[in-house]
Amino acid sequence: MGLGVKIGRTAAQSVMATEQRRFSDQLVPLLHQQDSNNDCTSSLGVSMMFDLIYPGASGDTASQMCDTLGFPCASSGLVWNETGKRITDKYDGSCMSNTCEMKLPTLQITNSIWIDSRTELLESYMNVVGEFIEKTDFSDEGAGAVVNQWVENSTNGLIDSIIEEGRIEYDLLAINSIYLNASWERPFSESFTNEDNFYESLSRDAASATKAHFMHNVKFFPYSESALPGYQVVQLP
Repeated sequence: MGLGVKIGRTAAQSVMATEQRRFSDQLVPLLHQQDSNNDCTSSLGVSMMFDLIYPGASGDTASQMCDTLGFPCASSGLVWNETGKRITDKYDGSCMSNTCEMKLPTLQITNSIWIDSRTELLESYMNVVGEFIEKTDFSDEGAGAVVNQWVENSTNGLIDSIIEEGRIEYDLLAINSIYLNASWERPFSESFTNEDNFYESLSRDAASATKAHFMHNVKFFPYSESALPGYQVVQLP
């Protein structure tokens, strides 16, 4: 579903938008090859998280992040956070059409870096990402619950857990959440919804088919078979 908003961009943001598209086109096929589950992944969220890690990287790590994610230079840190804030400010509570009578849409993008309360970060790094740092005692049995509560609050209760309860065995956690609550600009009629076979494998093996509800609509929509080679893409407003 397209957001349907236009946002002015700086030169750095324009470069990042181009690189984000490239990264997304590379990420989606790789995830599809490695995992057969029906997962939902946001390449924007992945980029946002690494953008918070990037200001603290150096050497080969920084070079690899630049090459993979398209970060132009260290001085561009947090450009995704700025972009995310601009998207949220522009879209949150706005209507997608002048005649819209549906509930106003809400978009909420949140990011955080979790570290052990005993860990000290370099001042130069804190100056860049300090507002995203969350601290808790990773050795405490309630540490996992603290992080999960943040996730639940950030997703308005839709996701209530991201790590196991108890102590946190990691050195650092980087978390991104993208919460969108909106109606279709061109809604699907409930009366046109029917149950049919949904094939979980590309070969459409009948043995792997499960029953699912299909939404139907007859309209003209932007469609492409070349935008992402090997995939059919349709834009639903």
